[in-house]
Amino acid sequence: MRQRQPVRTRILLPLSADQENTCETVNAPDALASQLFVRGWRGALQEPTAVQAAYRHLAAWLDSPKLEDDQVLPLVAQVLRGYVGQEGPSSLLVGSSDSSDLGRARRAQLFAQLISEVAASSGPSGVARSGGDCAVVTA
Repeated sequence: MRQRQPVRTRILLPLSADQENTCETVNAPDALASQLFVRGWRGALQEPTAVQAAYRHLAAWLDSPKLEDDQVLPLVAQVLRGYVGQEGPSSLLVGSSDSSDLGRARRAQLFAQLISEVAASSGPSGVARSGGDCAVVTA
């Protein structure tokens, strides 16, 4: 007798208002596709069985000379936005000894962008206003 497999529910995390506003609104179908794409990646990063493969694929994108910076950096930034202090995104941003020179340059650029966004959203005291653990940003 075959056992029933448990039904898994995937939760696509909503994008914040800031993230939705970063999508190009000139071409609505492309913006919608981009939002769905980012939500899918965020969902994969929440799924325990998919998270490691998702980070490997994102790392491969950052290292790939076949992708232009303007193709990969905005999407990876949207996927990682709000999660910079966590282990997975931090490891992705640090890279590994296998990371290409292009990948290292993209990671530095991505890190600078994400940190500047955190600093811009911080209050005058330098403490991020988001919920959860507060991060102190010093410049």
